[in-house]
Amino acid sequence: MLLLALCVICSYAKLSLNQQVMQQISQSFMTLELNEVESMTYTVPLDHFNANNQNDFDIQYFVNKKFLDANDPNAPLFVLLGGEGPASPKVLQNNYVIDSLAKKHKGL
Repeated sequence: MLLLALCVICSYAKLSLNQQVMQQISQSFMTLELNEVESMTYTVPLDHFNANNQNDFDIQYFVNKKFLDANDPNAPLFVLLGGEGPASPKVLQNNYVIDSLAKKHKGL
């Protein structure tokens, strides 16, 4: 019983530490300026399998160059795929993993 109580206490302490770290990360990325994010589009065929169908549509995407080392031709590119909600530059806010990786590796 004592061992169980000790495990619960240790788990709670670790969870609290993780929550503090996530809170710090969240606060640091809340400062993202939307003017740092470019909205762009590219055109793709509506039907890739029918050569007679000339219809196409634009796919919107967003680029944040905040952490990019433009002098490094091997800088990594990190991609966040959405598609389940409205498109907005805000999709690049508070995506802890993407932002952390881009900052650490000076990527796009």
